[in-house]
Amino acid sequence: MIGVLVRDEDGVEVGEGWHAHYGGPHAEAVALAAAGAQARGATLYVTLEPVKKRLAQFALCCRLGEAVIIGVTSMLGFAALHLHAAVQGSEPAQTGQLDTMVSLIQAAGESGLNIGATFFAPASFLFFYLFYRSRYIPRSMAAFGVAASIIVLPVALGSLIFAEYAATIFYGWIPLMFAEIITGFWLMIVGIRPAQAVVGEARAG
Repeated sequence: MIGVLVRDEDGVEVGEGWHAHYGGPHAEAVALAAAGAQARGATLYVTLEPVKKRLAQFALCCRLGEAVIIGVTSMLGFAALHLHAAVQGSEPAQTGQLDTMVSLIQAAGESGLNIGATFFAPASFLFFYLFYRSRYIPRSMAAFGVAASIIVLPVALGSLIFAEYAATIFYGWIPLMFAEIITGFWLMIVGIRPAQAVVGEARAG
């Protein structure tokens, strides 16, 4: 639980706040709202919430897994290009074998992308979940990103299991694509929401 005290320049306590419930206003916003105009020039004393070590390790492992798998998949793509170039100058008897190898490598590469996506999905979920908790972007936008990230996991697994329908299943990526683009433009143009907006929510609550 996070708690905040606000003391003015004379050391007098002018406000306090705490994170009362999950999803509620943050302690800083509540304390600043309580202090009002007296918060100008004041000092905040904050008790910090300990980092959830296992959650952080899980996110790190997801990103590492994604990076390793996508890296291997990229190397397979280059290998397929080299084999494709070799096909052009090979004898007809060897062309069929090389074409088969190219097809296998390409299939392995597509599978690698989908396996990498199974690691990407939890990391994307945590990204939008933290935005949802922090309220730094509109919660509706963050919630859409959370839902879109959840969809990605069955999409990736479905593409692996039902490869013949991969082209159709691929459309499941569209919600996350929109979530990433909208969030990216929001952060570039609007940025994170200023403290006044968060304080306003605390006063309204």
